[in-house]
Amino acid sequence: MSDLARTVLEAAIETFTYTESLGTRALAQLRTDADVHVTPLYDGNSIAVIVNHMHGNMLSRWNGFLTSDGENPTRSRDDEFMDDGCTLAEVRDRWSEGWACVTCTLRSLGTRDLEKTITIRGQPLSVPRAIMRQTEHYGYHTGQLVSLCKH
Repeated sequence: MSDLARTVLEAAIETFTYTESLGTRALAQLRTDADVHVTPLYDGNSIAVIVNHMHGNMLSRWNGFLTSDGENPTRSRDDEFMDDGCTLAEVRDRWSEGWACVTCTLRSLGTRDLEKTITIRGQPLSVPRAIMRQTEHYGYHTGQLVSLCKH
């Protein structure tokens, strides 16, 4: 089990690192503060809102990953979907801070941690499933981010 667990952790770190790099490269294409506040015609979220939501999710899910519910009581999820007028530099800082939290937590996990069960929003999940859940979530939003940055 130890070799398999190590492989799972390494694959998760690789996947998250790749996803982060996609978003980082997309954000590097932006030039002005106004760029992060453009809302698509189809009534979607701006780059600032997507990053703000991911940042809030990352800090809530990965701080206390093994010991807390994953939905931090200080998190205000609804506020994450409000454009707070942040600058391009702030968007990039939030992006980096969120990913640093994810990476730090993943690197701190041991192979035995993959045998544990945690909760996210009251739902019990195995640690590998919880990691996969976040992989799916961040991949989805990073795809949105890349698409918006291209336009």
